[in-house]
Amino acid sequence: MTIEGRPDIIGSKEFNDKIYQQARRDRLTDMIGDYLGDEDVTPQQFYDDLIKEVDSWVEYHQRNLDRAVEFRTLVNGKNNYEIKVSQFLAEDRITNYSGDVIKIGEDPVILGA
Repeated sequence: MTIEGRPDIIGSKEFNDKIYQQARRDRLTDMIGDYLGDEDVTPQQFYDDLIKEVDSWVEYHQRNLDRAVEFRTLVNGKNNYEIKVSQFLAEDRITNYSGDVIKIGEDPVILGA
């Protein structure tokens, strides 16, 4: 079942947003209470865990940004792959003229071998 075509109940988005904001605040309260209420956890451990979590978010988004930038570069036709015309010609001859001897670079190659 989808929600398309259903009537918009006035104020429902604001009501749901307010509930979500309160639930998020409650989760933060629980987390802080868990750390500060545990006698075996030092304030430094709490701080270190918080920083590690933020760093993991930064790393995750940086990795995805790098992948997106690399993809955009490829889509724009700029890549690090250098394909030589002779490579295509050699591949074509390998499939069409098996047994011929050609030279790729400095080495002679028997096609289809």
